[in-house]
Amino acid sequence: MALQYSITAVGTVILQTAVNSLGSDKVAAIAAGQKLQMFFTQPMDMLGATMATFCGQNLGAKKYDRIYKGIKESMIIVVIYGILAFIFMYFCGKYLALLFVDSSETAIIADTQSFLVINSIFYFVLGILFVSRNTIQGLGKSALTMFAGGAELIARSVVALVFVNYWGFNAILSANPIAWLAADIILIQTLLLMIRNIKKESLEAQL
Repeated sequence: MALQYSITAVGTVILQTAVNSLGSDKVAAIAAGQKLQMFFTQPMDMLGATMATFCGQNLGAKKYDRIYKGIKESMIIVVIYGILAFIFMYFCGKYLALLFVDSSETAIIADTQSFLVINSIFYFVLGILFVSRNTIQGLGKSALTMFAGGAELIARSVVALVFVNYWGFNAILSANPIAWLAADIILIQTLLLMIRNIKKESLEAQL
């Protein structure tokens, strides 16, 4: 899990390098947006961490039905939370920016709100990422999640090294959603395959 987070952090550092090239106002906007985003995505992150322990315990106890139920309910929770967070960011993002930016810095406040709104549209995607990744780790296949981390790293690197040259700040706004989607493509397929294998083993054990 530590290595997984390290891989993701490398992508973030590469992206930050691209942000720095856009000027101090953009850097300030992204910094404020990231702080607020970290706060608002913590509930989904913690639910994902809970799923790692929950799935590991129930796998050991061979209570497979509880695993399926936990995955389903946690997915529903993060999707609903993501939608509510987006609505809140849409209407209140510029006011939240005032926690870190002076009211006179109207351009920075506008950029911060843009960051929060664009990213929060995809919070449900990030929530699915948290739940899927931690569930897979809890089921004992931590190494597989590194492929998703690699996908995030590649996505952020491409945005930083290629897209920013053409679309500037708009590319930065799309970096996280693109990385989350890239990771989800791998994680969801992996999780579905693991669930199918667990169900198969469960049926064989009953025979």
